[in-house]
Amino acid sequence: MTSHDGHEPKDPSSGLDQTLGLLRAKDDTSRFAGLSLLRSLLDSNEKLRRDPEVISKCWSAISEKFLVRLLKAQASDKRSEDESKSLVELAVSIIHIFVNLLPPSELGSAKIRDLCEPISKTISRLDPGTRVSAFQILQSVAACPSNFSLFREQPILASLAALAYEDESSLREYGRLLRLLRNSGLDSNRGEFESRCSYVERMIRDLLEHSTKDNRTLLFEVIADIFRDGPSYYTTDFINSLMPFVQEAILRAPRARTRRATITLISSFIRDPSIGMETQSLAFAPAKGIAQDPDKPFAYIFVNLVLIEIRSAIPSLMENLASPSYPSTAFHLASCFDILSAFIQYLLSSLSAPETPNSPTPTLILPPDTLLKLRRATTDTLSQTLEYLRDRWDAAHAGAAGLPASTKADLRVTRDWRSDGRAAAPLALPWDNPTLSPAADPLVVAGLRTLALWLREDDDPGLIAEARGLLDMLLVLFAGREGGAEGGGETDLRVPVAMVLDAVLRGSEKAVAEFLDMDGWMVLASDLRRCLGSAEESSSHIQDVVRAMLAVVESGAVPASREAWMEIVKFLGERDLSNLKTEQVDDMVAAWQLAVALVIKAPVRLKKNFKRDWERIKENAEKGLSLDGPPGQETREGLREIVDDLGGINV
Repeated sequence: MTSHDGHEPKDPSSGLDQTLGLLRAKDDTSRFAGLSLLRSLLDSNEKLRRDPEVISKCWSAISEKFLVRLLKAQASDKRSEDESKSLVELAVSIIHIFVNLLPPSELGSAKIRDLCEPISKTISRLDPGTRVSAFQILQSVAACPSNFSLFREQPILASLAALAYEDESSLREYGRLLRLLRNSGLDSNRGEFESRCSYVERMIRDLLEHSTKDNRTLLFEVIADIFRDGPSYYTTDFINSLMPFVQEAILRAPRARTRRATITLISSFIRDPSIGMETQSLAFAPAKGIAQDPDKPFAYIFVNLVLIEIRSAIPSLMENLASPSYPSTAFHLASCFDILSAFIQYLLSSLSAPETPNSPTPTLILPPDTLLKLRRATTDTLSQTLEYLRDRWDAAHAGAAGLPASTKADLRVTRDWRSDGRAAAPLALPWDNPTLSPAADPLVVAGLRTLALWLREDDDPGLIAEARGLLDMLLVLFAGREGGAEGGGETDLRVPVAMVLDAVLRGSEKAVAEFLDMDGWMVLASDLRRCLGSAEESSSHIQDVVRAMLAVVESGAVPASREAWMEIVKFLGERDLSNLKTEQVDDMVAAWQLAVALVIKAPVRLKKNFKRDWERIKENAEKGLSLDGPPGQETREGLREIVDDLGGINV
């Protein structure tokens, strides 16, 4: 309320008492006047809006039945369509105010729940602005975990789905409602969460069935947004129902917005750790009912689009690195790389499928000439990616490719020379991104993972030579989890980095020499000792680290094992296989094989100095062969090789 001169009254309590009196009256005229005054009072006085006691009193004073009557108001002989519509909008605006001001516990009350169905039935009559408010009311209610049964048991979503395609705003708001309804159960037990997911998937399938080619791109964006927060938890049935629509859109030569939407959507379930490789392969396998060109099936067209998407964006990334739009571009390209990584795994799994009487040889999922085209396109894309990674790293370090790390540190601009002399953290340079360090950049992370998978299977010498130019970056990223200069925080990059190092170091004496000059051996050895010495440490990257270190030991650039390296032999001589899990046994056997290579290539003096250590490794390997419940055949063969190789050393 305002005074006659247009200013707020000094004490709003008199206006509040008057409003509460009108709201508690028995006649609708007084109640309507009370609602109008209440909206004005709350809009103009922040102090009242922040007072929980006032908000509770006002909400209690409002008659639920009166609100329902307002929501159901229709045109009649005594009331025009515009008048009835204004009544509905008043009710929606009042409820919207209170769902944002009431405590969260109140959103599960019977009064709020009973208003949801009338609101859902009146949304179609509202103007766009008020319609959004109505959706937001339902979204607030859906965010309360106890309200899931309300939406499942009442036809609220059914009435909303019918008007979802009336305009873009309605479909997006409906999608947000489904997302909140699903994610409000994240803290529930797994069974209840899966029930929510199944219900939301059913609602999405209804949307898909009623979609058209004209609005499908928007729907893909909405579906991707639904699964944006929390675990994806896609079911195979849902992906099977989704992919025909996605494939149809992609096979129709999609525009940029459609490409972006489908890439975001497919990458969202590819990233889902709960689905297996078989389910993940549905992203590339031909969908039922969709005609395919045998020479250019969907997998080829889609992956080729993804590769084009990456190559078209990379040249302009550096000039936009410091812009506010860079993070969204980086996330989109990271989705492209995730899809490319999944396709590589899909391709490899099809080639390594077990033989059957009907299929004695691997089944090619794409024609040979198509595979060759994709190989060339992938190599070209990764070559551009390597160039970008080099530039991205240098932008963060203010150096140029090839400068030693020690000199790069001196080139950073600090505050020392412009302040009172106190040391300070380096300032971001104009061409670096102020919010994303290289180790936290999703494009860098996803690009490295794709590069690692590709280099492990494709030994293209040109690409490997280019990857060698990233050795300094790779070592810093590997050590980042230990708090290195470019520590990436939460992202553990040791697995892809170790895989790339293995590919780069194997067969390249120059790469090994550069690696050793950068203290690469100490970086990997330190990590290996820590992981093998901790029962709780993840071992997913240990064998990749061992392979990279073996590549160094076996290189022609290393005439003999160095004394400092033999500390690994001493460390491993103190470890045995007792009380280890199966995967830990495999890691230890791999590490022992590294120790064997070190001993074999060591000078006689070092063989003698560390004899007791490698003899203990031999003894522990022999014990491993005699353990009850022996390891797998491949592991047993590794143990035998260790025993035989160490047994053949005479010093």
